[in-house]
Amino acid sequence: MSRLSRRNAAFLVMAVAALSGCHREAEDDASASGTGAPAPVATSTCTATDEQVRQWIEKPAVPAEPDGCFYDFAWQQFLALTRLQGSAPVLATWPSDQALFPASGDAQPWQTGEHRMRARQLRKGRGMPGLHPVDADQVEEAAALTPLVDQRGRWLHFSVLVNQDEYEYIRCCELYRGGCYNQRMSGIDLPTTSLELKLAWRVIETCDLPDSPSPCTPEDASRFLTAPGEVQPYSAKLQDTPVKATLGLVGMHIVQKTPQNPGFLWATFEHRDNAPDCPTAGSPAQPPPASFASWQLYNPACQDPAGTGRCKGNWYCPPCPVAVSKDVRDAYNQKHTAWTIPENPADPGGGLITCTPVPHTFNQPIAGVMVTLFDPDQCKADSIPTQACRETAIAPEVSALNEQVRQALGQLGGRAALLANYELAGVLWFAGDGTLEPASGTALANTTMETYLQDPQLMAKGCVTCHDTKAQPVPSTPPMQFDSGLADRSMVFQQIRQLGDNACNPSQPPSCGAWAGRCPAG
Repeated sequence: MSRLSRRNAAFLVMAVAALSGCHREAEDDASASGTGAPAPVATSTCTATDEQVRQWIEKPAVPAEPDGCFYDFAWQQFLALTRLQGSAPVLATWPSDQALFPASGDAQPWQTGEHRMRARQLRKGRGMPGLHPVDADQVEEAAALTPLVDQRGRWLHFSVLVNQDEYEYIRCCELYRGGCYNQRMSGIDLPTTSLELKLAWRVIETCDLPDSPSPCTPEDASRFLTAPGEVQPYSAKLQDTPVKATLGLVGMHIVQKTPQNPGFLWATFEHRDNAPDCPTAGSPAQPPPASFASWQLYNPACQDPAGTGRCKGNWYCPPCPVAVSKDVRDAYNQKHTAWTIPENPADPGGGLITCTPVPHTFNQPIAGVMVTLFDPDQCKADSIPTQACRETAIAPEVSALNEQVRQALGQLGGRAALLANYELAGVLWFAGDGTLEPASGTALANTTMETYLQDPQLMAKGCVTCHDTKAQPVPSTPPMQFDSGLADRSMVFQQIRQLGDNACNPSQPPSCGAWAGRCPAG
């Protein structure tokens, strides 16, 4: 096991620890949607007035139900979660996963407040036990297990938060203990008021960072919701030394249950200067929004004279090319046809991976061998920026609402104008008959968190491609496997650190269904 795996590295942010979202290749999902009471269907009658939008901004609160207006509901969620509580956004006052998933002892009761949280590095293996497990932590994207690299050559970082109702359910039912979770996983039914956030952060250039260029121009941090942090590992060359950095929010998943939507509502937001829509062949990329100088995750002037693929949209390029044997190359190329491993000029018959559009196809052994595309312990070369772009354009009706909200935020000015730099990418929900909506298309992805998984066929069901209803246990010994800890469509249980046979307290009921908002359950 690598040095990075052995140590208990830390990542200090005013958010919480990371969680990989999607965790395996797409597969047919014949399981139930989890829908209960019939949910209204979104219709064109959901158009909000300018005065209503202004009320969302000036008096932010999340309604109990979307009442069919799912896009309006998503913006109300975002505005409520980012409103100031004291001097920090509401989401930055929630307790970290350290409190909910302690390494030993009991989980701490819910307590809010402005604080700098120590968020651990997730230690997870990938592939099959015993076959050289490698790291999958908060700098690696879901399923792909490779990082997203911004145009400054820096990794993005990911974190997760849950609201009080979900937090207390997990605490009261002792689901932070691996043995207890495994005992109850099939009966886990998160409260109908549960809410989870997955956040993507980018290191903001402040010109005092270890890799700041010279000369250097600091970024305008006022364009972002920011969190002061101390990042470790910061880069392949700086894994052991914490680095103080300003982190800017560039992506947010909001996943919420409601009584009418027990199958969850799945909304996702991005910063507007992240990336353009993927350009069509022969066409230039969209220019960045008028108020921004450049895209942060895409370079329209990228050059690739060697033809490695580094300028292609949503391809991952290992800093050190990865050589594979003939057996591995043959086995891979027999299974996959959309992209195949090129031949290695230095090893006829063998393969050499310089860039690939499908890093997720390497998260399982190939011919009994794990092919590791991202290994900062072994490769210290500078990261290669990702040419991130959006493969499925934001729907016209969503874009229209974004523009309406943006204008209202801009008119109010001040901090409201900062929020105008974010946009809703889309929402997924289940209709009363279990059909995934909207009918206009469900291949929803966030360019900061599903960069390499945006193929519309692969992500035809968007978030629920991976967040299905099948319960998956956690291992009894470390490391946590990348496909462990799934229950009731949630992967928050991948944060469990008390692995082993630690059974539920005998005083607790056999099912968390008896939980009634108090501890102990029952």
